[in-house]
Amino acid sequence: MKITQETNCAIKTILYLSTLQKGEISPAKTIGKSIGFSDKFVLKVLRPLTSANIVLPFRGVTGGYCLGKTTDKITLFDVIVAVQNDINILTVMKNMSKKDIKKDEIFSIFDQIQELEKKILKKITFDMIINNKVNLKNILEDTL
Repeated sequence: MKITQETNCAIKTILYLSTLQKGEISPAKTIGKSIGFSDKFVLKVLRPLTSANIVLPFRGVTGGYCLGKTTDKITLFDVIVAVQNDINILTVMKNMSKKDIKKDEIFSIFDQIQELEKKILKKITFDMIINNKVNLKNILEDTL
């Protein structure tokens, strides 16, 4: 899986918005300045996050953004899929020859890895990240 610059920005945006008090909103310009991205880029990233109801928009001169869900309901999977549309490591298979005898076996292995990756990302919430409670060993044991 490749984490794009957009996904990096989205993750940082969620972490930033999680610091706001209940009822508080933040304009894209402030978000961008706080996380090190331009407000234009942040606005680009906020669109899919808003479409996925992860972030709520407030229009107008005093508008801004806040989280649409509590951090215990937002997973890394949610954010990655909202921004990248999918988690797909199988693009590596496109470059393989159709004559490759091991292609199906290799595809099966990568497919299993991808499914495991999705299960893990669905278990990691932003609440866990914020509170430093991500224990990959436990998550892996629960997933397998």
